Amino acid sequence: MALNSSVAPSGNFDLSNWKLTLPVDASGSMSGTAVEVKSLTGYQNSKYFYTGSDGAMVFYAPVEGATTSGSSYARSELREMKGTEKAAWSLSTGGFMSATLEVDAAPNREGAGGKIIVGQIHGQDDELVRLYWENGKLYFANDRAGSSNSEVKFYFVNAAGQQP
Repeated sequence: MALNSSVAPSGNFDLSNWKLTLPVDASGSMSGTAVEVKSLTGYQNSKYFYTGSDGAMVFYAPVEGATTSGSSYARSELREMKGTEKAAWSLSTGGFMSATLEVDAAPNREGAGGKIIVGQIHGQDDELVRLYWENGKLYFANDRAGSSNSEVKFYFVNAAGQQP
């Protein structure tokens, strides 16, 4: 399917089972609680969620943006829904997530290179997996891995054993 750069993201992607969190509050300010958009049919925001010149879905979140409860970081993100309830994956039923992404810029923090969560798979209570982009490397982390039940990072490697 060829992507169309002249339509809202929902014109290229089925967003009927998703809600969107933006890095602004209900008044459009960069402080307070991030706003959620529950109906994405035809929706776009020229700064934070729009269709790029190649038809791709574009997300932008400034560092100083509004945050969700329980987080210190601004975000523009989609959250899978099951009707009006948040969707939750389980290890017993599994699931599949596919995406092609490009990170154009990442903020430096305390002298360290950029790190961005570019995807996460939610479970019943918390995310099962967070997918990170950090200084050009892609890995996923699980907070409750192994016998120590602590965060473990899993780096992606290609067939030659190299990190792409």
